[in-house]
Amino acid sequence: MISEEIKGLEHMHGYNLYKLMSNNIGKACEILTKYDYPKIKKEILTDFCEDWISFLKHLKSNLSSPKDKFEELVRIITYDELSKLFDETKNAGDFFAELDKNEYIVKDYSNYYLIKPNIFLNSFHIFDEETEIEKLINTTSNLNFRENRNFTFKDSLEEEFIQISDVVVGLLGRFFTYVEELNSELANSKITQKLIASIIKFDNTQKGNFLLLIKILKKSYDKNKLFFYSENTFVQKNNLDFILSIIDITDKIVKFKVGNSQR
Repeated sequence: MISEEIKGLEHMHGYNLYKLMSNNIGKACEILTKYDYPKIKKEILTDFCEDWISFLKHLKSNLSSPKDKFEELVRIITYDELSKLFDETKNAGDFFAELDKNEYIVKDYSNYYLIKPNIFLNSFHIFDEETEIEKLINTTSNLNFRENRNFTFKDSLEEEFIQISDVVVGLLGRFFTYVEELNSELANSKITQKLIASIIKFDNTQKGNFLLLIKILKKSYDKNKLFFYSENTFVQKNNLDFILSIIDITDKIVKFKVGNSQR
């Protein structure tokens, strides 16, 4: 059984590596391509890890001096701990030998389509037509729902609800980006301050739209938190959980509940 502490560290390392790769996509792809990831041979695993360690050291050396102890701690977690992780990985060849058997980083996305049907068994789910995904689900035994199938695929050009869903998903994508950008710090109190400062700058239209979106999200959140199950980073999820738990919507203003007080 993996402890919650280890799971938390895995999420933290994964998030930090994801952010570093996103912000340095060219160099990240260069390293992955150089070693034919994920088909990494055991004999070159050390070189693969050393390249990542050198890259992390380069990034850290080009940072300005930390503003405070908290920023220094974040840098240790981000750069030093990731370097330590790669250093330990290069000596774990047997464990990572499985990498050279994988042909794709992600072979297909069929499993993602079945997450919500698995969670909400009594609901019926309609997806936009994806020929290859449908074929995989229909032919792969562990993905085939058979008589318990509670989903279908339809042409979005003929299904207005799919079109509306596409618009909503796009809007939520922007919202989750906004949520993640609130979190350059890890302290919830600072997220609150940033959120308030951000809303104060909204014009009337932006504030009205934000209120409508938050009302809908809170209604869903209060009904069932599993409505928010997603593959977003744990930082996005934690921020969203926190924001929706402290925000109190009225018809005209947003109030914030911190402890038993309101702002």
